[in-house]
Amino acid sequence: MRIAIVLGEFPSASEVFILQQITGLIDLGCDIHIFAGTPGQAVPSHALYEQYALRQRTTYRPATQQEMRERVWDSVQRRLRDLSLAPREAWRTLAVSARWLTGSARSELWTLYGVDLLRAGRFDAVHAHFGDVARLCLRACQTPPRTPLLATFHGYDANVVPRMHGLDIYRRLFAAGEAFTVNSEFLKQRLLGLGCPTHKIQLLPVGVDLSKFKCRVRTLGATERLRLLSVARLVPVKGLDSAIRAVAHLLDRGLNVEYRIVGDGELRAELQALITQLGVAERVHLLGAQSHEQVRELYHTSHVFVLPSVRAARGDEETQGVVVQEAQATGMPVVVSDTGGIREGIVEGVSGVSYAADDWKALAQAIGNVAEHPETWAEAARAGRALVERKYDLAALNRRLLALYRNVCDSA
Repeated sequence: MRIAIVLGEFPSASEVFILQQITGLIDLGCDIHIFAGTPGQAVPSHALYEQYALRQRTTYRPATQQEMRERVWDSVQRRLRDLSLAPREAWRTLAVSARWLTGSARSELWTLYGVDLLRAGRFDAVHAHFGDVARLCLRACQTPPRTPLLATFHGYDANVVPRMHGLDIYRRLFAAGEAFTVNSEFLKQRLLGLGCPTHKIQLLPVGVDLSKFKCRVRTLGATERLRLLSVARLVPVKGLDSAIRAVAHLLDRGLNVEYRIVGDGELRAELQALITQLGVAERVHLLGAQSHEQVRELYHTSHVFVLPSVRAARGDEETQGVVVQEAQATGMPVVVSDTGGIREGIVEGVSGVSYAADDWKALAQAIGNVAEHPETWAEAARAGRALVERKYDLAALNRRLLALYRNVCDSA
């Protein structure tokens, strides 16, 4: 199958799972081409990006007006060739292109990705990541010969965008698109609330490449330091200030604990200042952005994983938290907040425990309880790994996605 994958940024440090999905589809025989607004800054050297030569499969949004004009003109020539096949739609597209070329329609949404989709020729399906990106593909997908459009919602697009632009922002997308995938029941309910038809929603979580994560039961020696780990962007929705306060409290209580945080973002200076203020700089470390290979090593050398996400002021809320599945795949017990859809990805009270979001005292108590009962960690490892194998196996989920493509194309 020839599939167009449309993204805002590619590759992205916080969306390695999309990179893994794309390469998995290539392994399954799909002819993939990627359309992205901008190149990512942090992962151009990711092994999969290089191994699969994905730069050669990617078209980026034009950097200059001249480049955009050249692409639009190429699209015009293609539509002229289509006049005999679909004259009414071809003339309509030509009219929009002409207005763009003369500078009178540069705000037309479809020109962001639509021109390049039209230039690239016929695809069996277009798969857009994030609902707001999918909206920009509507015009191109509806231009004959019509192309089935699928969209994967990830969270920001359902939690924040409608608050900014209105609850009916996806009305046309939901009507025209063939299928919409979500990573959790929580996110499914959000889409239903925005008006998406139930029969168009498919639950398809973000997967984990199980071959990359070896499961090992954690043990804690009598004098060994408890090593906590978080992998998260340093942004408000991740609630990392709560975790830092919780660790400071545990240190005051005498718990021999160390906390490592992987990731970067806008709150780095603020979090570092909090670490200094609380006097825990020797035990709490901001490691910055790390490669996926380095993150896997940190999983394997840590005891307990913590994801302290909160509901941010602008509406951001965690919908899955794939790092929780990665941690469980290695056998780590996990401590997570009860916000969004995170708890759907653990075996409550066995592979992990949840606590009331944004309550650092409750988080400290939850970590303390896990630390005091290392005899339960073997069962946590077995239950967590089994859960990930059953629900989050990347290979199985990629096969399900390919089946969805085929079903959508057959019914279009």
